[in-house]
Amino acid sequence: MSEVITQLKVINSRSKLPFQKGILLSNSALQMLMEDLNRRFGAQYLLTRRINQDVIENFFGVIRAKVVSMTIQALWNSNTD
Repeated sequence: MSEVITQLKVINSRSKLPFQKGILLSNSALQMLMEDLNRRFGAQYLLTRRINQDVIENFFGVIRAKVVSMTIQALWNSNTD
């Protein structure tokens, strides 16, 4: 897949388009993840359909909510003092 994307030529463009860079980055990350899982746990394959960024987005959403809450609380306390 990476070879196909690398060799893909887009008319009127000298560099790779964002979607090409994204696919290459994802492929590289998956290869590194598989190597790490194989080295650590002896994994032979990886079910990529189970990989998504929902967990990461939820994590940062919780952090963002806590930071906003703390900021509002700090502003409230500074106004009441």
